[in-house]
Amino acid sequence: MSKSYFLFIVCTAFLSLISCSKAVNNNVDDESGNNSSDKDHYYVKYIANTSDIAISEVIINTEKGHLSLPGTGSFEEIIGPVEKGFEAFIEVIVKNGQYRNGSTQIEIYSSINNEPFALKLHERGSLASPPTDTHPGSMSATYIVGE
Repeated sequence: MSKSYFLFIVCTAFLSLISCSKAVNNNVDDESGNNSSDKDHYYVKYIANTSDIAISEVIINTEKGHLSLPGTGSFEEIIGPVEKGFEAFIEVIVKNGQYRNGSTQIEIYSSINNEPFALKLHERGSLASPPTDTHPGSMSATYIVGE
């Protein structure tokens, strides 16, 4: 065996040993040793649809607080990331002065760590403009993320 071949074997073995060393992670968030990359990331998708009546406003809870948005016949919005225990809230308000009833449905979906969204809450109701005793002018729903 030649000296150059022996030197090649020794260098290869040395490089193999140092490349297999354990990586050290210094991203520790708290005293328990939890790592920031270990936390779950949740996203919320709100969907609202009406038939025969227009949505004038939609109010949703976001990671920054309540947000009021103008509505149309349908509404869809994704917010996040939010933490487990976040209160996902949506309220649909119908346009006043239309003098008609319409069916409304609200859906709240949740996604964890970039997984597909899963339906968590589905509400269906009948709204009226102007509101009556049997048909209110708004509808809301709440879901606690991660439960």
